[in-house]
Amino acid sequence: MKNIFKILLVMILSFSLCMVYASQEEIDNAKKATEEYCEEDKEKKGCIYDPNNTLYTESGKVKNSNFGAWISLSGAKLTRGYQAADSNGNMVFAGCYKVNVKNVDAWSDGDYYIFKIVKLSGDTCKTTDSDIVPSEGIKWSSWPLSGEYDGKNGIGSDMATYEGWTAKNGGGCPLMFGLTANTRWYTSTSNRYVFSDDASGFNLQVFSFFGNEEYKQAPGCTIMDKDGHEEAEKCFNDAASKIENYSCPSDISKLSEMATDLEKYQTECQNEFKKLYSKGLLESEAEEFSNLLKTKAKEKISSCQYSKCNIPADKVSKIVEAKSGTKCENGCSITIKEQSEAENAQCYCCGGSSGCTYMWTENPGSACGKANKTKDNCIGTTATDACLTCLEDAYKKAGLTSAQKKCMVDTDVQKLKAESQVTEDIDKQFEDQVQKDLEENQSVRDGIENYSFTSELPSQGFGEGGETCEEIVGQNIAKLIKLALNILRIAGAIIAIVNGMMKLIPAVVSKDPEALKKAGNSCAKIAVILLVIGVFPTILKVIGKIFGYDLSCIFG
Repeated sequence: MKNIFKILLVMILSFSLCMVYASQEEIDNAKKATEEYCEEDKEKKGCIYDPNNTLYTESGKVKNSNFGAWISLSGAKLTRGYQAADSNGNMVFAGCYKVNVKNVDAWSDGDYYIFKIVKLSGDTCKTTDSDIVPSEGIKWSSWPLSGEYDGKNGIGSDMATYEGWTAKNGGGCPLMFGLTANTRWYTSTSNRYVFSDDASGFNLQVFSFFGNEEYKQAPGCTIMDKDGHEEAEKCFNDAASKIENYSCPSDISKLSEMATDLEKYQTECQNEFKKLYSKGLLESEAEEFSNLLKTKAKEKISSCQYSKCNIPADKVSKIVEAKSGTKCENGCSITIKEQSEAENAQCYCCGGSSGCTYMWTENPGSACGKANKTKDNCIGTTATDACLTCLEDAYKKAGLTSAQKKCMVDTDVQKLKAESQVTEDIDKQFEDQVQKDLEENQSVRDGIENYSFTSELPSQGFGEGGETCEEIVGQNIAKLIKLALNILRIAGAIIAIVNGMMKLIPAVVSKDPEALKKAGNSCAKIAVILLVIGVFPTILKVIGKIFGYDLSCIFG
């Protein structure tokens, strides 16, 4: 009897669900497609862009496929975008939008998180699923029902699971996105989508009622991250402010030591980037902010030179004006070759008629000619010489005093060396940090992909594992089912009473004994029906309790 009751419940719960499983080949293909996408150097647009090269939003109402809730996304900004490949090899774009909702019927004010799944099949992008997740604590009311959202469940949708993430007012979208490799699992979607703030959130302890099937999960990668960008930008802007407040050393050449602090800033700020970035996004984001550090460092180095040489602000403006339109307008750049420590080393200029590079060496090549330069000034190229001469002319035009001009000329090479060293160090730090982040992302992806579990017919049934009825069915669904059953009970009772009265009243009016007898029999049957309608939920609850099934939230 217990097994029969279990099977009946399973059939009721699974009636409208089609269980189709991906083959191992499909799983492997999806995994490969995801890896290729996330590791590609060049941008691959997928469904994040529409033909007008704007963020793909399909602006308008977003509505759950199996629930009447909707929110307009018109003009909403994409907060975080993810890309992955499903088990059929189609590219899938998952977009998360945070919308602040006010004065909406049935819902209290607050942040609502909208998730959209857009699938690229062939050349067509189509929204296949959507979900609305109200922030924790947001209340809903639809007479005669009301309740409060926990921030962990969508409104009536089966398109996604949220593990290790809670929607909060003022919070952010989940950091990571993945999807199960089986094609259907208790859902009408072609994949089961998972969002999490933690890689362990992908390890879902779920099972199938039918068959014995192994599942693997393939993660996506983040290809757009508004929140992460803003967090990193704030950190790098703070670092830029620290560079501006950097104390200038008396020896300009010591400014190259700034690179140590810049490395610390870059490491700290780049940690604001989220896990599972695609390679293209990670590199472009990191490069943008590394360039910010380089620009600020160069500005500080120039500021220190002006300060050392007592150049007032009005003279700095005149120097900039004098350099305008010349070859030194944007300053000078140099390449520093490794210098020999040999006692007989001298400065040579090696190259051809179009220009040469200065080298401090004891073994000059055949294309090298001796140059009259000290070791400290044996750097750069003949183009550097021309640029430095250009700077000297600009100092004259700017009206610097002899002492100011001499100081600027004497420290120009030291300044260029510091700029070159700092720029080189930042580039190296950038490359090392990006590589470290990519390796970390790969380890997270490997951990998710290698996680698998076997699903089989469970030994424990609906509610036997200690879960309450509401935990299994869900608070909103339980209330809707309960409301529907109450309406059916009331409607059934009204119909039965009206039907009995329609049979009894004509018999009473006619005073026909035979008609009264038939009407009495009909009323007795109707009374039995009413009794059954009244006690049927109680009978089901008792049966469920006997066999360990909690049905209180449905028939309570």
